[in-house]
Amino acid sequence: MPESIVLRNSYDKKQLIDFVNSMQLFKPMRAEFKEHRESRSIDQNSLMHMWFKELSTYLISKGRKTADEVFTKELMKHTFLGYEAKDRTNALTGEVVTVQVLRSTRKLDTGEATYFLDQVNSWAIDVGCLLTIPTTSDYYKNKAKQSC
Repeated sequence: MPESIVLRNSYDKKQLIDFVNSMQLFKPMRAEFKEHRESRSIDQNSLMHMWFKELSTYLISKGRKTADEVFTKELMKHTFLGYEAKDRTNALTGEVVTVQVLRSTRKLDTGEATYFLDQVNSWAIDVGCLLTIPTTSDYYKNKAKQSC
């Protein structure tokens, strides 16, 4: 079953209806409808990783020796994105358990990614780390528009 379907026209709507009508329900299912928004941009992703590297360097310089880029990314995700429930199946027993996993930045839309970047930047300022915001970045351009 597809994880999501984007409806753009009557044809897509018909495809969704046909899909739902063909479903066999073995357990309760949930359908949610929300406005489609584009995934975070490559530019936003690049800025995030640049910031994780800068934060890592800063934290290590302040004595957090284990604060490599992976740790820093997970620290920011834990603090500002939180967790989501995921089902995991044991390969030996077939037992399905629900576990909490960090939300992925890959699944953020552009607005959510901007909000996440805002939170990371604000936290960095609070701990004394001034992050680089390239004037060519989408983030800088969006913040400049908000200031007007």
